Amino acid sequence: MYNRAPMKSFRILYLIFFLSGATGLVYEVIWVRLTGLVFGNTSHAISVVLGAFMAGLALGSWWLGRKADHVENPLKFYGVLEIGIGISAALVPFAFRSLESVYWALAPSLDNIPAGNGLLRFLTSFAILIVPTFLMGGTLPVLARFFTAAVQEVQRKVGVLYALNTFGAACGTLAAALYFVPYLGNTRSTLLIAVVNILIGVSAILMSRRAALSGSTEAPVAVFTESRGSATTDKLVLVSLAMSGFVSMVYEVAWSRALTAMIGSSTYAFSIMLVTFLVGIALGSSIAVKWRSAGLRLLGMTQLGIAAGAVVFLVGYLIAPYILLGLLKALSYTFPAVMTSQFLLCASLMIFPTVCMGAALPVASQIYSNKLKVLGRSVGNIYSVNTLGAIAGSLAAGFVLVPLLGTERTILAGLFVNSAVAALILSAPGAERRPNLAKWVALGLLVVATLS
Repeated sequence: MYNRAPMKSFRILYLIFFLSGATGLVYEVIWVRLTGLVFGNTSHAISVVLGAFMAGLALGSWWLGRKADHVENPLKFYGVLEIGIGISAALVPFAFRSLESVYWALAPSLDNIPAGNGLLRFLTSFAILIVPTFLMGGTLPVLARFFTAAVQEVQRKVGVLYALNTFGAACGTLAAALYFVPYLGNTRSTLLIAVVNILIGVSAILMSRRAALSGSTEAPVAVFTESRGSATTDKLVLVSLAMSGFVSMVYEVAWSRALTAMIGSSTYAFSIMLVTFLVGIALGSSIAVKWRSAGLRLLGMTQLGIAAGAVVFLVGYLIAPYILLGLLKALSYTFPAVMTSQFLLCASLMIFPTVCMGAALPVASQIYSNKLKVLGRSVGNIYSVNTLGAIAGSLAAGFVLVPLLGTERTILAGLFVNSAVAALILSAPGAERRPNLAKWVALGLLVVATLS
């Protein structure tokens, strides 16, 4: 057991985790630009770099989540992770410069090997990014372990943390696109954000020491309780989270390509699409906090909601150009009006499915985390599986689905997967209800996706 920070300190910790999410996305934007200077700004190069970024997150959440269950002071451990992120991230621009010559020396010899250049890009990026991304991946399970006092709180606590971190990520994306990269450049922006991470870490460590010295118990002390769970349910949850991560990235890639035709391919346009996606996920996680304790049926409904949202996007996409034109006429053609119109258009098409995506992770965490003493491991498993699915979805969409099927059929492929997962979950013994209308809706969408 461990004493926790006073309740009034929780607000500071929530702010800290919000800032942590913001720094992570600023880094991601900068690192994509840095790798573009080395590998070229092709969509394949960007997909490979993002895959390396997310691979580090998955490894970190899996391994550090297990570590969190055995540390005496999770808040201090979180502070150490943030300091490590800041130090290792500050070295990334210099590491890219030093490995650039290595990459270009090896690249010509791999031209005749299928996917050889892509593999070299991945390994180079992974080697540079593994330390900061590995540490980033551990922050959610570690803080979830610190904040959660009972199994019944998992959905609420994970939902709050995930929402704050994702809202921070949305703000970080905008800050990177509108200020840091244009005005400070890659290296100076990285060093500034690294200082923020170090300050976050130092603040967390000081708070943990203050709580230990005061012996504060204003917050409830963690009690190791258990709830019923089954191996079959756990496997079903992990499969659904892997598929949800896969489909979310397939949709993000396909939706971005579809919307680019209307709102352009500038850095600002891409940032608007990404921010809209992140805000929807954060809202979904926030909404899940208010729901009662989750069950399989609720998880199945989130998957069905994502599938229904894909249908909304496909239908809305047909009339979106007329909506955009009307907004521009109403708001005039100034730069703020253009950005506002683009945001409103993206939000109208993506908000419903992304809200359902955001709700899925805290709901799944509540179902899967049936033992508090291994909570860090459980949340780490959920997050890492979801992230691995996202890696597969990003690579599959960028290299296989969109080139072979086109944008609209790629969305239909995502619809097929979501409908199948929703039907599978809603047919499980723990989720069935008479009459089970939701299951038949999922099967209907599955048929539509198959025949379209």
